[in-house]
Amino acid sequence: MYSCKMKWMAIPVGILMVLAARGVHADVTICPDEAARKFQYGAKEGMQFELPKGGLPTLKDLILSYANEQKLLYSATGFADPEKAPGVEKVTHILQSRSSEVSIEINADNHSNVALAIVQTFSFHCVAAEEWKPYWRHFEKFIKNMNLKILSERPIRPTHPSHMPGVPY
Repeated sequence: MYSCKMKWMAIPVGILMVLAARGVHADVTICPDEAARKFQYGAKEGMQFELPKGGLPTLKDLILSYANEQKLLYSATGFADPEKAPGVEKVTHILQSRSSEVSIEINADNHSNVALAIVQTFSFHCVAAEEWKPYWRHFEKFIKNMNLKILSERPIRPTHPSHMPGVPY
């Protein structure tokens, strides 16, 4: 009886796996190169700034508070390896506009007192993305209001990878 239940459960799961493998998604589109070039999706500007006193936990609290105030979507990814000596922790905080067309990624780790923030654009519909500059100006103002020292700022060419020298990413 147990194996019979497992077989019946495996059929719907198998169907879902086949559909997922075939890319059956209603709202995700990969834009052709010509749309990406025309609308210049990608990284726009970046800045390096000093982490707040309190390091990564304080940075997370500040970014969460900022996301709530600005009504931005928030997510994060990262990893920790406490068994290494000294322990390693890296995190990427992601702030997105409600349309998801503008995002600001903040990368930091516990082996540096410097964070890297990059603003970028994207469109699921292969059209002109939402204007990114107001989001970036608000974020710069937030960093300055938190008395975090901006170490460098620069525009990033649309074809340039999301990386600035001096940050280990």
